[in-house]
Amino acid sequence: MSDTPRGLARQAIASTPETTKYHTFWPRLWALVLDALIMIPVISLGQYLMRPERGHSSMISGLALASFLPICYRTLMHARFGQTVGKMVARVKILDASESRRPSFWQCLVRDLPEYLVATLTAYHTVELFQLGQYQPDQPDRSTFAQMVDLSYITWWFAQGMILSANFRRRAIHDWLAGTVVVKCPPKRRSQAPKV
Repeated sequence: MSDTPRGLARQAIASTPETTKYHTFWPRLWALVLDALIMIPVISLGQYLMRPERGHSSMISGLALASFLPICYRTLMHARFGQTVGKMVARVKILDASESRRPSFWQCLVRDLPEYLVATLTAYHTVELFQLGQYQPDQPDRSTFAQMVDLSYITWWFAQGMILSANFRRRAIHDWLAGTVVVKCPPKRRSQAPKV
């Protein structure tokens, strides 16, 4: 941090309690990891059901579990509590951009729309491969389509990180789209026993 007047002013602003509540990059990352761990059994069951020998209906059920249920979990938990289990542990929560209330269901849905889009494209491609008899679950998909989806997804997350780190309230692209902000939860107050 610079020691010029402008740099000192920025440093003073960055350390006030009002602004440190937006310092959520690492807690958000930690929450993402925890939520992924929670979803491992669901995704594993989905992948088991997606075995070609199990048939078409099993493939569809497996895709729903492995691709869509983790995103639905996030959308519904954010709409109901403003937090997933991972965010509860990491002590961060999502609020409407006004910071006066939890986000609405529609805000949470808009927030996760890019994830739903990628899951839908991937599911469509997987079903298409299955119908053509080319789906091989034990081998990575090296098709041009799969590579384009992967590249788009990586670019999206890189852009998310860049935008998040470049603004005062640490809002990622999906926060701007949905009108939300992620903040640290206030510390719990210890109840003091009355003196006798």
